[in-house]
Order: sequence, then C-alpha cells, then structure tokens
Amino acid sequence: MHALIAAPYEDEHLLLRADSPRAVKIPARRCMELRQAVTRAAITPAWLADTARTAWDLNLTGHRVSTVVRVRHPGRFRHSRGTWEINLGCDYDCEHCYLGEKRFEGLTRPRKKHLLRVMRDAGVAWLEITGGEPLVDPDFPSAYRYAHRLGMVVKLLSPAHGCGTSPP
Repeated sequence: MHALIAAPYEDEHLLLRADSPRAVKIPARRCMELRQAVTRAAITPAWLADTARTAWDLNLTGHRVSTVVRVRHPGRFRHSRGTWEINLGCDYDCEHCYLGEKRFEGLTRPRKKHLLRVMRDAGVAWLEITGGEPLVDPDFPSAYRYAHRLGMVVKLLSPAHGCGTSPP
C-alpha cells in the first residue's frame, strides 16, 4: 500500500502520510509531475525522496512512484475534511450520549464503499470515522482500509480509544 498521499488542498497541494499529523506543501507542478510519474512507472524523483526523508524519516529512494504515492485528483467540491458516523450502535452506556437506544444500524457494505467514493470525489483527504462506536461495526476494518486505498488519511473517534485517536 502507498506510503504517501499527494492531494489538492484548497489552492495548494500537500503530501500526507497516513500515520503522521505532518503535511508538506508542494507546488502544483510537483503534483502534476507525480501524476505523470505514476503513468510512466517512473522511479521516485530526488526531491520526493529528500522530502520524505526529512519530513517522515522515510526512505523512498529507488521505488516506483506508483507503489509509494497515491496521487489524488482535485475533488469536485474541494472539501478536504469529512466526518462519517459509520453506525449508530455502541456497547457503552455513557451518560452524555445522544444515541438513545443505540441500535446497531448503518449502511450495507456496498453503500459504505459508495459513500467513501463520493467523499473521495468531493475532495476529502482527511476522514474522521466515528459512530456510535465504530469499532463494533463489522465493516469497520474493510471501510478503514478502503478509505486509505482511496487516498484518505483516516482518523478514528471512538470511546474505546479515547476521542480523536488513531487505531493501533
């Protein structure tokens, strides 16, 4: 799976790493260069290898761009962040919860994948998955991986991990 995501962000472009809060701004021409390198099966350019090493201590030297960078196209609506309640169910009984009966409801797996594609097409690069309790959703692992494959940095908001943490 790719180590970095190159994504448009408002009027700029960013390099992102899924497990890091750090982002690196890159000129639009560099993003275009990466897009072309993917189609040509080119090796990682020196500027990208240097940037990855400096920002994330990541060695990309000698790798094909297509194997290490997911290059995102501009979204239709240029939204960069999204939050998704993957389900309404929860196995906790918090006093402050708004869910009421906490029924385990949500979209089917195909509808979840469709929704993730819609968010990608809207331009979402950062996705926060919450619930209910997202970890009790049987489709959570596959939804998380699918969002990452689509080029999103995914964050988990779960009472089981403390609000606003990334999965282990």
